[in-house]
Amino acid sequence: MRVSHRGHQFHRGLMFVFLFMAVSLMTQGAAQGEEFNGFERRVGFSISGGYTHTESFGGVPEVTAELQIRIAPQVYAALAVGYLGDTISMHGSSMMAGSPVGFDDHLHRFQVIPITLNLYYAVPVNPKVAAYLTAGGGYYAATYWDINSQSRGDFGAHLGAGINLKPAQKVDFCVSGMYRFARIDGFREEIHTGPDFSLSLNGFRLQAGMRFRF
Repeated sequence: MRVSHRGHQFHRGLMFVFLFMAVSLMTQGAAQGEEFNGFERRVGFSISGGYTHTESFGGVPEVTAELQIRIAPQVYAALAVGYLGDTISMHGSSMMAGSPVGFDDHLHRFQVIPITLNLYYAVPVNPKVAAYLTAGGGYYAATYWDINSQSRGDFGAHLGAGINLKPAQKVDFCVSGMYRFARIDGFREEIHTGPDFSLSLNGFRLQAGMRFRF
């Protein structure tokens, strides 16, 4: 579970590439869309949940709440706060998700709170359906419980796409998928003494939820 310095630099480089792509999408949307009137800004709030695959611990549940503001006809900026976590077990020298599998197992627990800034570029398909691209990044605050709690944090990035379905004037159903690049270093095993390890969140996230527009 140790991360090389070269690998850490690679993930940071990807983060800046994705953020650059997000800014490019925003600029394109502002240039190609109709003239934006400040009084027509729409604010939306969404809540969603789903499945996240992490490189370190496999699949875990995740929920996200997000506040969106339209900044151009097809472009939205958003602030999101999420939560993901799970209880894991240590058996011998391997970690496995789920319940204990042996007498010598020692339960561990981790949680991560992502706080991210996101950009969305929407592409209307028809009056009831819109597809979108998203990119962004933020800070991932993680806590890991062994004998004692250990808190660490680091920055990460993501890139994805989704579909909005509009059954009512101010309500959307949303389905999205994204790939995340985030790794938090510096955790240590206290029961089974070993080298420091990283909590890698690299992986695919799939969520579904609702957005309310104001």
